[in-house]
Amino acid sequence: MIRVEKAELRDSEEIGKLFFEVFSPIYQKLFKYHLKESTSSAISRLYISNADMFIAKDKNKIVGFASSVKSIFSLWKNPINIVLPSRYLFIAPVRLRDFGKPLFLTLGVDESYRGRGIGVQLTNRIEKNSKEQGVVELFAQIHLKNELSKKLLINTGWSLAAKQGFLLLFKKKL
Repeated sequence: MIRVEKAELRDSEEIGKLFFEVFSPIYQKLFKYHLKESTSSAISRLYISNADMFIAKDKNKIVGFASSVKSIFSLWKNPINIVLPSRYLFIAPVRLRDFGKPLFLTLGVDESYRGRGIGVQLTNRIEKNSKEQGVVELFAQIHLKNELSKKLLINTGWSLAAKQGFLLLFKKKL
């Protein structure tokens, strides 16, 4: 049985490994960037410390993660000593007028666990948590070629808000 729970700093290394497994091939294919496992762990610590991050667990194994922020500015409220490849980490919305709005940052599921509804569970948890914080509209930004995320968002009630270059911005009223 898969449980979804709030991530804690002690989970950061395991989340970082899964982040690396999920996003490294994507970064290489789309951006010609070699994501490092140490960068993935640092990103997971940043999100756990400064965003709302949830994990999906099968027994004691982390098999998925998702994170969101009420404002992208909150990622820098408690900065950690980390150098990120910022030109490859597109965390700012494609439309400047959406900068500072609630953003669904990341979603990743272990490849061997895909197709079991874990992405939907994590998406629902992010939406529920955001709504409990008073968020009325949530945004998600994905790469144009990210068909899995596009399908997940559409199937869970999100709508396309904007397209700019190779990025799509989705939104959902909560």
